[in-house]
Amino acid sequence: MFSFDLLGSKQRALGIIQHSAIVRVVLLLAGWLGVWLIAGFVEYTHHASVWFPPAGLTFATLFVVGIRAAPVLMLAAVLVTIFTGNDYHLQLQNTELIKSGVMFGIAHITPYYLGSKVFRWLTDAKS
Repeated sequence: MFSFDLLGSKQRALGIIQHSAIVRVVLLLAGWLGVWLIAGFVEYTHHASVWFPPAGLTFATLFVVGIRAAPVLMLAAVLVTIFTGNDYHLQLQNTELIKSGVMFGIAHITPYYLGSKVFRWLTDAKS
């Protein structure tokens, strides 16, 4: 009889994720980009509401993981800036899009990081 060890498979997968920083980075990057792409399906105002789901993921990531996640989030910000620049047919060089992506990354990550630190401080307060 065929038997599939689902619990064992989950445990092995979790073990790989827990012990491999590269796998975690790739999963976070793919997850963030995936959320951004999926958000495009539900945007009600072109290009504006697409940012709500990635903003939530950014905040949650910074709250749980902390500033260590900033490089991956920055890479995601640069990649979506390049994609958006190409999607809008902007006449910008890739270096200009990368610079814009870094500036966007700073503007995106900084307030969510500060907000996550304040929220962490408020939730860690002892009575």
